[in-house]
Formats: sequence, structure tokens, C-alpha cells
Amino acid sequence: MLFFAVFILQVVCSWGRNGATVHSHLPWQDDNQLVCSVLSSIQAELAHLRLYLPDHRGVEMAGNMLGKATSFWTVLVGVKVPKVTLYFWIIKVLCTTVGETFADLLVTNGGLGLETTTAIMFGILGIFLIIQFALTFYLAPLYWLVVVIVSTASTLVTDTMTDASNVPLWASSLGFTILLSCTFGSWCLSERTLAIHSIYTRRREAFYWLVILFTFGLGTAVGDWISQGAAVGYGNTVLLFAAAILVVALLWVFPRHTKVNKIACFWAAYILTRP
Repeated sequence: MLFFAVFILQVVCSWGRNGATVHSHLPWQDDNQLVCSVLSSIQAELAHLRLYLPDHRGVEMAGNMLGKATSFWTVLVGVKVPKVTLYFWIIKVLCTTVGETFADLLVTNGGLGLETTTAIMFGILGIFLIIQFALTFYLAPLYWLVVVIVSTASTLVTDTMTDASNVPLWASSLGFTILLSCTFGSWCLSERTLAIHSIYTRRREAFYWLVILFTFGLGTAVGDWISQGAAVGYGNTVLLFAAAILVVALLWVFPRHTKVNKIACFWAAYILTRP
């Protein structure tokens, strides 16, 4: 099921925007820097449009995009996600571990019950997402705090479905796979790209955080399903996912030889580093 989601992602990325330009990220220091980054992103969008549309249609669509950038969701803001480096993946895995451990700690020692704890955590997540959306620049501590909270909330959701509602892990995995695939499809249909460093509107950022939530939920459900439901064991599950991550890493390093979309590789790695 996990590999079905990765396959769908590869198809969507290839159909939506092959080889999307990934812009380097820096924290925003002033308005001039923000304008330069936005203009660079628009230039990349125009270059993409010229590949697939006659010039007059590309200019017209770009003009419409700028003309509509007046609401809270479509106004142009700074790219509020970090640059993808080795440190990004290390911090991401650590945040995942902290989130899952914190979720177990809350349920065990909180004394509020699984459903109540989950509701409270989603309330906290909503508060910090409002702060994140309100900003127009990248703030690393806030970004990674939101990632930890999302990881905690998604773990609690999966545990609630399994322990409180008696939903089988395979059904949870299937449900999150469908939700994640639909979100990727909607994002691509709306924005024509899934590249995280093209997220310079809040609408794209909303798609991004929704994908992150479903990604963590899927990773928790699939990891528990393989290790517990399929009786593979935690040790063998770790080895299985490590091998899958290694394959994705090799595809990322040698994209010309494998013809695999690098954006699809990024999201596949993001899913696989959750369990």
C-alpha cells in the first residue's frame, strides 16, 4: 500500500511538472529579498508555461496568477520551508521520534484518555498552524515545532483509530493512502507542482501541511501494520524501511540514469522516514 502511494506520487509529479526548479532557501531579511525570490519563482513558472503552452497563453495565465494574488491564501509570501540537506533529514527523523514518543507519554501519563488527548493535541496544532500561516518568512524553531506537533497528533489519531475504534491497521493504512493520494492530486491540479520550494503562497502551504499530516499518519499505520499485524517484528521492519530508503536515495543521486522524478523521490523519502 505504501509503495502504491509512492507510485501514484511518481505519476502525479511527472504529469504535473517534470524537473521542477528547486530554489535555494534563506530566511527573509527584508522586503527586497522577498520580492527577488518571488520574481525568481514567477520566472520559473513562466519558463514552465512556455514549455507546454503558446506564449500568449503562458503570459495570460501568469497575469491571472498575479492578479488573483490578493487574498490571504494567494498573496505571495516567503518560502517558509527549510532547504533540503542532510541536516534536514536528520532533524526530520528526530522530530518524528520525539513526536511519537511524546504521544505515547501523553497517553500513558496524561490520564485524560486517548480521545481527549488527541482532541487537545489537534487544538494545539491548530494554534501553531495559525501562527505559522500568519508569518511571511521562514522561522526555523516554529517550523520544526509544528512538525513535532503534527507527528504527535498523527500518531494519536492512528492509535485512536486502532485502540479506541478498533479499526484494523490495514484499513488505516488504506485510508491514509487514499487521503494522501487525493491531496497530492488536488495540490498538483491546483498548483501544477509539488516542489516544496515553490511554496510561496499560503494555499500551497496549506496543501503542504495537509500532506505532512497524512504522511505521518500513513507512516505510523503502515509501520505498525508491518511490525505487528504482519508479525514481521520491529527489528525486521526497521531493516525493511532502511533498505527502501536506500533505494530512494540512490534514485535521488542518479536521476539521469533512473529517469525518476526528484520531487517524487523527496516525498517517497519523507513517507519512508516516518515509521
